[in-house]
Amino acid sequence: MDVEGVAREDLADALLMRQVAHLEDALQCARALSCAQKRMVRSRVIIDLKGLAIWATLRNLGVVKRIMAVGKAYYPEVTASVTIVNAPFGFETLWRAISLFMNDMMRAKISLVGGSYESALRDHAKVSDVTALPKCLGGTAADPPTPQPVPAGAGKELEGD
Repeated sequence: MDVEGVAREDLADALLMRQVAHLEDALQCARALSCAQKRMVRSRVIIDLKGLAIWATLRNLGVVKRIMAVGKAYYPEVTASVTIVNAPFGFETLWRAISLFMNDMMRAKISLVGGSYESALRDHAKVSDVTALPKCLGGTAADPPTPQPVPAGAGKELEGD
């Protein structure tokens, strides 16, 4: 994700709305499955940080904290776990700073690992069928689109809508 571009173009609100839409989808899916299975079903999220620029993230930490705050405040029980893979060098220090704003239960839900993430996927994300994952994570499913840099003027283009 182009954190600097999001901040430069003042797109945090648009990114926040995207995050809320994903969380709402997860909530509705979990609710439907919980009713069908007559037990509580929650989602497990895997985030791949490959290519994330650590210094850009540090310079724009407010954007990241704002996006994370929505899940914490409004959707705490939707997610069973968040497994963050391919964390760049130095991201662990950033994680320690961010995690200070979380309670113990939230911190236990999150696992942050570098490039050797197979055991985290198995043990923390509870992935039993690796083939269901995208190829970039060792599975056979199609990879998601590669994130593109936020173009200059993108924020102004959205204002016109």
